[in-house]
Amino acid sequence: MKIFDKHSIRYQITKITTLYALILILITTFSYRIFYESFSVKKILRASEFNLQLISNVTLEKMNAIFTFSDWCANNSTILSYLSSPEGTPINFDAYERFKEEFYSSPVKNSINRAIICKQGTNQDTFLQILTSDSESASIYDANTIFDSLHLDSRQLPKQPTLLGLIRDPLSPDQKSFSFIQNITLFNGKSVGWVYISVPEKLIIDSVMDYETSINNRLFFQLNNTSYEINNDKIQEIHLNFEAKKRYHDIAYHSETVMEKVSLPTEKQSAIYVSCPVSKGDLSFFQLITDTSSDSSEYFYYFILLFSLITVVLLTIFVLISLNHSIVKPVHEIKKKISAISDGDFEFSKNIEGKSELGQIGCGINIMSRKIQELIQNKLLTEKQKLDLELQILHNQINPHFLYNTLNSIRLMAILQNATGIPEMTTALSHLLKSITKNTAYLIPLKDELNLLQDYFLIERYRYSGSINLKIKVQDDKLQDGLVPKMMLQPLIENSIFHGIEPKGIQGFIDVTIAPKNNTDFTITILDNGIGIPTDKLSTLLSTDTKDSDSVHIGLTNVHMRIKYHFGERYGLEIESQEMEYTKIIITLPYQKEVTTDEIINCR
Repeated sequence: MKIFDKHSIRYQITKITTLYALILILITTFSYRIFYESFSVKKILRASEFNLQLISNVTLEKMNAIFTFSDWCANNSTILSYLSSPEGTPINFDAYERFKEEFYSSPVKNSINRAIICKQGTNQDTFLQILTSDSESASIYDANTIFDSLHLDSRQLPKQPTLLGLIRDPLSPDQKSFSFIQNITLFNGKSVGWVYISVPEKLIIDSVMDYETSINNRLFFQLNNTSYEINNDKIQEIHLNFEAKKRYHDIAYHSETVMEKVSLPTEKQSAIYVSCPVSKGDLSFFQLITDTSSDSSEYFYYFILLFSLITVVLLTIFVLISLNHSIVKPVHEIKKKISAISDGDFEFSKNIEGKSELGQIGCGINIMSRKIQELIQNKLLTEKQKLDLELQILHNQINPHFLYNTLNSIRLMAILQNATGIPEMTTALSHLLKSITKNTAYLIPLKDELNLLQDYFLIERYRYSGSINLKIKVQDDKLQDGLVPKMMLQPLIENSIFHGIEPKGIQGFIDVTIAPKNNTDFTITILDNGIGIPTDKLSTLLSTDTKDSDSVHIGLTNVHMRIKYHFGERYGLEIESQEMEYTKIIITLPYQKEVTTDEIINCR
């Protein structure tokens, strides 16, 4: 197919879509340049994110220093020795000196008001405390005062340094400070104390010192679900209530940054919300940017956008009408192919393939059809292997029963006839056993199966002292080359003798006739003059659903199912009988000299 063929689907789609895109680009570009490009939301959002990220990093650096100092207090061996000492032990001044030395050598010395290390337990009047010069007037003599102000259960103290929030100082009610606390435990997990660190508000205020705010650009931070506004070097708790209207995507440099358009019901205006979290602690900084002039231009931009969308809808309708004729034929061909697949036709269809998108879909359907066909064939092959295993089990059910009867016959002959005839019987038995053990093929030529039958009947003839005669008649010698399941006839002849002729107690005969049925099939008819089979039992004799476990039912059913497994449902056994007169078994088989796996699959 030519690339620029004006009748091709590709050409029609390219021409109409290009015109459609040009019109849409002209409309959106015109509206954007006139009404919205002057207010670059993207630049404002990214600038705000950069500033908030800078504040977050400065704050995080200070918090990391505090966390590091707290971890030192919780893991120092001298401190742990002091905390794990028994009650009443005098204060270990080495622990205090080591505590003070670490504090004044740490970068947090200028950021902390108070640091306390206290033993675990109800009696918390023994503790280590360091105060900065600004907090010396707020010295305490009972650590319970601090601990109770935090409203914590001593069994739930955090194992890692944790920022609890901006809490009013119990010793200086007019001041608030950021409170950090950490549980101190031994290596076995036993809690022996806690460390408390109080940091003034300047932890945040110093971080935003150079950040300019205004009535339209307000700065906040959120700590433990409580919001605070930073304004003029002061921190004030506030209650914000805003509703997100839309979210800005693909603008932020960092995935953690949140950018949303929100409405402020209390102030009856909208704003842009930008939030950047601090990686440690439940702390985040956010900014609300309001500008009424940008709102008005944005509303007008939405009007232009709505107009553009209406235009796009009208153009889309035109495109659909124009392309309808171009896609009807390929879609119709694909539909026909799918219907054919649903009916079981998995043949390759060239009509549905092509270079267009619909042609690629058609190519995929052809590939799918081929794979389904391969899957079915693999499934059939798997089932065939499964049936082979079942046949082997069925075959093994026959052999022990036959060998038992044969050995019993040999024993009786040896006792009753002074071992006369035993050589012939053992020779026949040897032939049978050799065929069973050495020839593992399921299908053998009919002439070999008849030889096995002759060997078997020789044994039974001696057992019944010649009172039973076997006659085999082959109407067409070429049928002897046809393949049949090995040991197929033996259990049927065995049933005729043991369950038909022997109970009747007369001179018995068994006639085996092999004759062609049509050009592809032939039959083997086994007729005996035994007692026959009752009519009520005859209808269920070949059924696999019955719970009858007698040897007649097992032998006939096994042979019947083996034939069906090998050759298909058309083949198997038919039984005719009249009580006290005769029983006739008709076996229908396909005439085959060689069977391949594919032929067996096709039969199935």
